Amino acid sequence: AGDGPGVSGAFLQTGSTNVVNGWFRLGDSANSTGVYTLSNGVVNVQLQAHVGELGEGVLTIAGGVFQVGENPFCLGDGDFGAGGRGTLYMNDGSLVTSPGVDVWLGEGSNGGAGGTGTMIQTGGAVNIGGWFAIGRFGGAGDLELSGGSITMASGTGGNITLATAPSTGVVHQNGGALTNRSFGGAQVSRT
Repeated sequence: AGDGPGVSGAFLQTGSTNVVNGWFRLGDSANSTGVYTLSNGVVNVQLQAHVGELGEGVLTIAGGVFQVGENPFCLGDGDFGAGGRGTLYMNDGSLVTSPGVDVWLGEGSNGGAGGTGTMIQTGGAVNIGGWFAIGRFGGAGDLELSGGSITMASGTGGNITLATAPSTGVVHQNGGALTNRSFGGAQVSRT
């Protein structure tokens, strides 16, 4: 959705299984907007997922399962140019990345100005098979966690990074749990 300059598109999935054999892309062109809402069912992305490349991408998970099979799952991917914005509203259901697949909130372009990625989680479960980067290589990342859980899988060696230079990264947590099982199960939670 949002595939082409100045184009807008939206998709609502209320059940069944959607297998994406290539990349999952929302807002991939300048001045475009792509919106995808998953309220039930399964989205199985075989390769990468990019929410907001050169445009605006919004992914809402209100139920069901959203799976990503190849690195990365990125909100606000600046590798395609500066200015892209990606937002994930995680309300219920689950987001699962395969082993070795990172989640990036705001990705830069070779250290230059990048995209902006925002994750607003009020419920549901996010299971990350790789790294969790909030502001990466020039991008701007924002995590707003008030409910649900974010869990880094054990045995993956995944790190949580915040604002790798020259990025900006912000975390606001007033609920929910963030657990990194890859290094002995460190947990940050607030109820």
